[in-house]
Amino acid sequence: MSKALITCVSAHTAINLALHRAFKVDLNYRAFRQGESSFYDLYRRILDRPQSLGKDEPEQLAAYFEQVGDWQPSAAGMRLLQFHSPQNFVATFTERLCERLGLTPPAGKIEWSAVEHAGLT
Repeated sequence: MSKALITCVSAHTAINLALHRAFKVDLNYRAFRQGESSFYDLYRRILDRPQSLGKDEPEQLAAYFEQVGDWQPSAAGMRLLQFHSPQNFVATFTERLCERLGLTPPAGKIEWSAVEHAGLT
């Protein structure tokens, strides 16, 4: 009984670790939080210090909406969005298919290392 339990717990742990590494949960979450944080910094600014955006309410709202419209994700956030794009999914699928068929895969696939590198800079 104890041998089966140890085997089951070990297999469960190995599967969880493999999934955690495969999906890069911590890096995905960090990139998402950075983008969300930069967006909500502006939101908190209009709530806490509206005078920093203008003299009166119409001017403040106009400045807020202008800045929200110009908001761009960070480099890490942008690379994360590109990595999870349908185009990159197709490029990854095509590359794996070509490898199995013994063909030269086309270029254009975004590797996870590019997302990691963008998050470190």
